[in-house]
Amino acid sequence: MKDPCVATLLAFPVEESGGIAAFVRALLTALQGAYGPRFPLVAPTPDEARRLPWSRLGPLLFQRLRTARPDAIHNHENLPMLGLALLLKLLSLGRVRVVHTVHVDPAERKPFVKRVLIGALFACCDHVVVVSEDTGRRIGNMAVPFRRNIRVIYGAPPPATPPTPEALAGFARAYGLGPGPVICQITRFYYPLKVAGAARLLEAFRMVRQHVPQAQLLLVGHGPLWAEFRTRHGLATPQPGVILTGFVDDPLLPMAMADVYCHVSQQDALPIVVLEAMALGKAVVASPVGGIPEMIEHGETGLLAAPETAGLARQLIALLQHPAQRAALGDAAAASIARGFTWPRCAAQYAALYDRPRPTPQRAHGSAAGNQRVMPPPAA
Repeated sequence: MKDPCVATLLAFPVEESGGIAAFVRALLTALQGAYGPRFPLVAPTPDEARRLPWSRLGPLLFQRLRTARPDAIHNHENLPMLGLALLLKLLSLGRVRVVHTVHVDPAERKPFVKRVLIGALFACCDHVVVVSEDTGRRIGNMAVPFRRNIRVIYGAPPPATPPTPEALAGFARAYGLGPGPVICQITRFYYPLKVAGAARLLEAFRMVRQHVPQAQLLLVGHGPLWAEFRTRHGLATPQPGVILTGFVDDPLLPMAMADVYCHVSQQDALPIVVLEAMALGKAVVASPVGGIPEMIEHGETGLLAAPETAGLARQLIALLQHPAQRAALGDAAAASIARGFTWPRCAAQYAALYDRPRPTPQRAHGSAAGNQRVMPPPAA
């Protein structure tokens, strides 16, 4: 009997730089390495995403999905794509399993009618996965819960080799980094609440410079809100210690340059970029939003950012002035990731939802259900 085929649905090219694309690339690599090749990806190419409207792209992707003849479909975030997966489930008379992962924090409550419609879609899925317990608790902001089919599966940092000293030296030259300590944050300027976090970090950094004059803020990112952010905060002209990179091909380079890595935001679920920084052994200061407190033990594996800007500045100043504390936090963070946030564990948990037989070599990774919990339905 051949292994079941599990198709992954993605609404945008897998080559994109965001956290969802990184999640999908790493998950597919882990699944194919452990369970074999029958995990086709159904996603637009960069050219198709650029040229085709949804009215043409949707039918094209649905035809590719049908051609794959999957036994299970894993859809990521996009609701129209979930509709395609559920349509194929209907046409197969329910024989195709559908798993949907919610990656984005449901920060704002949607209108009731929209929540009912999304809840109906979720109820038709075999499993709805959320990437943090906090997202599961607040799923009622986006969908009226009709079934107890919500589970938590944590992601992991994509496998990565630390940049070489030569690559780091080249990056420093390219962006004019000096000898002082570096605070780094990578922000996708797509969501207002994330941009508000970057603004608070910038304000705190100006306080940091009063105590650590050689400190540098390496602010990495791009997106539709970037130009407005730069104008509003006077960054069109050079600011002391502030280095703007825009988009970078390899985000590990600025991350590896950091003495302190920050993730100051007012919205998030389980940001992969924080897991990456922790895996690199960085001292991390991150806002206590979404699932971040589930992966950072304050004072042990990182710091949860103080709620007021002055308090955040004090945290950063203390870390910049005490290298031993930075090193201890970074070492503990890397050990925490190695123990609890790995792709073999994540892949095994998803494979159980696909009803994919578990290969014998994978037994060393522990039970597929070990870190997976069924969430009680939140209030509508």
